[in-house]
Amino acid sequence: MGYIRGLHRCYHGENFGTNAEHDKWIKTADEKRDKSLHMGGIGYRLGFEGKNAQEAMKLLAKKQFLAEIGRIGGLAKSDCKTSAVRKNAKRGGRPKKV
Repeated sequence: MGYIRGLHRCYHGENFGTNAEHDKWIKTADEKRDKSLHMGGIGYRLGFEGKNAQEAMKLLAKKQFLAEIGRIGGLAKSDCKTSAVRKNAKRGGRPKKV
């Protein structure tokens, strides 16, 4: 839905929708709390930039796939991970990268 609205805005310019609606759709791409709004906003941006449907679908699918991998990885609970967390907590948190 966001992608199609973005295409309409790209093609018709300010004749399609209001500037307030456009700003709202652009800002929803940065909203991470609601996944469906976030993906709709990204779709809107891709449509507004004039990306073709195949390119947009590849980008959206890649983003969802990577997010799912990260979510699954964060759920992992092992003895090694638990001990590392406790060890880092005693030292004041995760060590800084050098």
